[in-house]
Amino acid sequence: MINEQRLFSLIEYFFKEPSGVLKELAQNATRAGASRFGVTYDNGILTVEDNGAGIADPRSLLVLAESDWSDEVEKDQNPAGWGLFFLYCMSDSIELTSRFGTLKMDCDRFLKDAAYREGVLAAVDAGAASEGFSIRAEIKSGVRDGILKESVTASLGWFPLDVTVNGEKIARNSIDAEKYDIVTAYEGNDVYIKAKDIGGQDQFALGLFVNWYGFGINPRGWRSWDVAIDVKKGAPLTPVLPYRSEVKNDDKLKKFHAFVEKKLAEYVLNRLNSLDDKAYAEFAGNALIAVTRKNDILGLQNVLINHGVQEDVDRLERFVVRINEPFYSNSIRDDYNVTYAVASRKNPEILIETLSVEGTAFFLPDGADVMTEEDEDLEYCVFLPSGVIKRALIPSKLPGWVRVKEVNKTLTIVTEGPCHDGTMKWQKATLRMDDGSTLNSLVYSESSYSGNEWVFYAQDPSGAWNELENVFSAHYYSEDGNDYDTQRDSFVADIERDITDITGCYSLLKLLNGFRDVRVDPYTIRRIEIEGGEGNKTVKVTTDKEVFAFNAA
Repeated sequence: MINEQRLFSLIEYFFKEPSGVLKELAQNATRAGASRFGVTYDNGILTVEDNGAGIADPRSLLVLAESDWSDEVEKDQNPAGWGLFFLYCMSDSIELTSRFGTLKMDCDRFLKDAAYREGVLAAVDAGAASEGFSIRAEIKSGVRDGILKESVTASLGWFPLDVTVNGEKIARNSIDAEKYDIVTAYEGNDVYIKAKDIGGQDQFALGLFVNWYGFGINPRGWRSWDVAIDVKKGAPLTPVLPYRSEVKNDDKLKKFHAFVEKKLAEYVLNRLNSLDDKAYAEFAGNALIAVTRKNDILGLQNVLINHGVQEDVDRLERFVVRINEPFYSNSIRDDYNVTYAVASRKNPEILIETLSVEGTAFFLPDGADVMTEEDEDLEYCVFLPSGVIKRALIPSKLPGWVRVKEVNKTLTIVTEGPCHDGTMKWQKATLRMDDGSTLNSLVYSESSYSGNEWVFYAQDPSGAWNELENVFSAHYYSEDGNDYDTQRDSFVADIERDITDITGCYSLLKLLNGFRDVRVDPYTIRRIEIEGGEGNKTVKVTTDKEVFAFNAA
């Protein structure tokens, strides 16, 4: 049961965006087979005309959720029968003219007075008939400013109509096929697909553009869509009524998403296998090329992994993996520092290196002699120079012909002399890999100023600066603290103080930096002499080229 009177009295609250009524009326014109659609709006009077088939029976204009369209339109487009009621809700009065004649009515009375509504058909003037369909509506004062919204009038260009608004022709819109990698058809409708990750079904629905018989459905309001479908036949998707501002997440969308995934997989597989060895060699060997071509190779490969099936991935001739250095930096790294490796059917091996550290009992909390890959948070504690440990990052799908090889490397720490306890603990040591090579430095840091932070160095403690920079980024810098530069300056000052204490060597610049105030370069100073008594001194400075004398108090 439906309370008709209450429904009609509340119906105005079902609609929003007054300008949206223009799309509803253009959609009706399209369904009626019109080729022209004209809109005139001036001083609160909206006039709309089309040259479609028109209407012989006015009853369909006055019954909510009822329409008089052809069986094909009813089947394919599922018209809601709400469009004209949208206009009734925002009008004081309206005049409708078509093959049945002309009907004038008071919109408020029609919606709120049942007796008026039941007798309104008696007001039809059959002698004032015309071809097509025309409307003259007096818009309510409260919504008049929202009728000709630019974005909506422009969207009328999606309809297969010659549209004019106040005499100005609206440009026809179309999906630019040249911007898409794949142009295909789905259930008789043109489909346009970019070769990129389209996400799962929910994300896919948000990024999809649907031209639904001229009614543009674009949830995010973007002008660049990953996938677009121009629906002119059938009902391949389900627009959500009454506004058709989104597509329903149902079995139809699921089926279409699977179709797009299949087309993506076919395209990407063919494109990647068409590249030669040289293209892949350049990608793997040059960081700059890797960045600029990432979307051409790695990006496409990720599309295949995410949207293809295992059999699709197995058909690849080559496979790219990203190479990570887990013990070099735990922070977010620039693309230009990322390296890649390429496996092929001729060379199918992908290397994963792990690390064990021996001789670490003095800084491990549990006193263990060996730190293995299985130890919790190892990768977030040990910082090595770049290039020591490299590891391929294995994606969710690998070609069946790829062979993953795991190699464990052992680093042995042999300490020399006493430990210096400063901001960090500093220990001279021999750092030897199991292949006989040696490292200049290693930093162990559990977290910011935890008290268990070690710097191991072979000769010069300042040789650990690269690793210490990574420690700062990973463990010390806090977004909740001061700005990055302030925090880094404080960290650098602490480390420089430690290094000075260890080496006994002070920075010449820091010792003599005050001479910059009198335009003397500290690095050119060879001798400093101070003469005179308290409060009356002369400072004589000899540089590489000249001698300066300054009075000083």
